[in-house]
Amino acid sequence: SDGPKIADAINRLPADAHTAIVGTSLGANEAPATVALCKRKVDLIFGIQPSKYGRRNKIPANVGRAVCIYNPIDVLTGGLGAYAWFRASGNRTTTLYTYRYYVGHPGDNIPWIHDILVKHAKEVTK
Repeated sequence: SDGPKIADAINRLPADAHTAIVGTSLGANEAPATVALCKRKVDLIFGIQPSKYGRRNKIPANVGRAVCIYNPIDVLTGGLGAYAWFRASGNRTTTLYTYRYYVGHPGDNIPWIHDILVKHAKEVTK
């Protein structure tokens, strides 16, 4: 995983820099773990179809907003893309959005999913 390298790069950014991590499939599984390594707030993490076969990391409290798009019907994705994110125990600060969309895996090339990402990115950078 490149999580430690990504977290290190985020930690070196200026304090007023907006930050986001986006992952698809197993990359979406890794996003919460990567943020947990950050010593600062991350404005947005966005996951497109995390796999139920990957790490099942919960969203840590240093995330401002988490957006997860998943498909709960295993037969449509073979379980790839069927895991929904959850906040870590005690995390009352992260706003979590979960969207159920019944599309094939990985689904990261669908324009309306890009629109959802752009919408949330604009909102957290206002």
